[in-house]
Amino acid sequence: MRKAFWLAAFLSLGSCDALWGSYDTGNERNCTKNLSLCGAGYLCDGIGDMATKVCVKECTSYADCPAGSNDICHNGLCLGCGALSPADVPKECSQRSIVGQNPLKACFQNTCVQCADFTQCGDDSACIDHACVDSCTKHEDCQSKVCDVYQTNSKGGLGKCLSTKAVIYVDNKNGACTKMDAGSGIMGDPYCDITYALAHLKGNTAVRVMPSTKNYGSLSIMSSTLSLYGGFGSGQDSSLGGDSGTLGVNIGGRANATLDGFVVDGSAGVSCNMATMALRRTRVQGSAGVGVALNNCTGAKIDRVLVTKGLHVAAIGISGDSTSYNMTNSFITNNTTIGSPLVSIAGNNSGKFQYNTVAGNNSDNVIFDCGGVIRNIEDSIITGNQFAGMSQFFSAACVLKNTVIGSKDLAKGGLSLDPSFVSPGAPMFDYHLMDDATSAACCIDKGTVNSDIKTDYDGTSRPQGAGYDIGAHELPRMN
Repeated sequence: MRKAFWLAAFLSLGSCDALWGSYDTGNERNCTKNLSLCGAGYLCDGIGDMATKVCVKECTSYADCPAGSNDICHNGLCLGCGALSPADVPKECSQRSIVGQNPLKACFQNTCVQCADFTQCGDDSACIDHACVDSCTKHEDCQSKVCDVYQTNSKGGLGKCLSTKAVIYVDNKNGACTKMDAGSGIMGDPYCDITYALAHLKGNTAVRVMPSTKNYGSLSIMSSTLSLYGGFGSGQDSSLGGDSGTLGVNIGGRANATLDGFVVDGSAGVSCNMATMALRRTRVQGSAGVGVALNNCTGAKIDRVLVTKGLHVAAIGISGDSTSYNMTNSFITNNTTIGSPLVSIAGNNSGKFQYNTVAGNNSDNVIFDCGGVIRNIEDSIITGNQFAGMSQFFSAACVLKNTVIGSKDLAKGGLSLDPSFVSPGAPMFDYHLMDDATSAACCIDKGTVNSDIKTDYDGTSRPQGAGYDIGAHELPRMN
């Protein structure tokens, strides 16, 4: 009798799903007559001839989601990452990561990406276009706040983030930090004083000197191999030097030092004596001695440097038989020398002076004195200067190759043409090329190809047109 009762009850309900379905909403429960039987993470979907519907999970991995979508599989449902809570994004986006590439752990416009900012990348990486890469164009790109635009990155281009672990940090906090031994040198607790930092490198070879309204003072580097990075590109300077006549930056004692992105202000300038130096993206201004002095300085590389506003013994002074140098993409403008050449090269040394602009200077001597050894001056602009005599160049040792010297100078081998500049003379002293017929006739696309020179003073890639532009400035063109 009891068996007959339960059988009749079962048949009257149609199935056991109708009897128990409100309690069990799991996979493959029959939901044909009641779509609400399926709980979170399940869909009521057809099987076979579609007449019968059961509760099924939409997905078990993102591969089950619609082809071509950026959905991930979350709790059995295909969803865009924008529907997830921030806490769920890293875990769920990681399922779409590709082996051998950086994991996906952020969400951008409903799509899983590697990063939203550099904090989601390695400490030697930048977040560019939502991908973790070691390439960079400015310090702010990198978690370490150090982008070396001269290093080759993994993509084969220039610009590489340094690891935070390789960097010592210095910040005088606009002069508010005055205690020499303050700080521990890490990003969150920087040293206040550069000299103190150099004495406590702890094996590090890079020093990041943060931008400041307060000058960091004179600097002497001896017997170390290191790179110092200033505030270039940050909108604020990292200044070295001091009052006129004091030591600016002195590199000696067999040191091998790189200075990148500084202002050396109101001092004796930058000196390399019996050492090795790279001076990059730096402005040397107001010097009362020699702006940049090389004396038995081997392998000196001067690139993207501005020497300006100095009352000099010389703006550039090169001496010593063992000196070797390469000066490129630099401006020497708005300087005055009394009783000496603006650029003086002496000694039996070797070097290259290529793609520079020397303009708007005043000397009661000559602009270039090349001494008694042949010096090639190539693909440069040397014009608009006031000088004594008939020519800017002293001695036949100055060999001009594809160099514009202005219509008033008839030096042998020079191009007696006059370029037009953006704003020559006071108050701007801007000697970038104008985009006009005058500059086109003398300078634009007229340079000699040099694969070692990849950018101009501003960091614009060379060439922009059919050829390199003569001088320190490559005129940007629309592609």
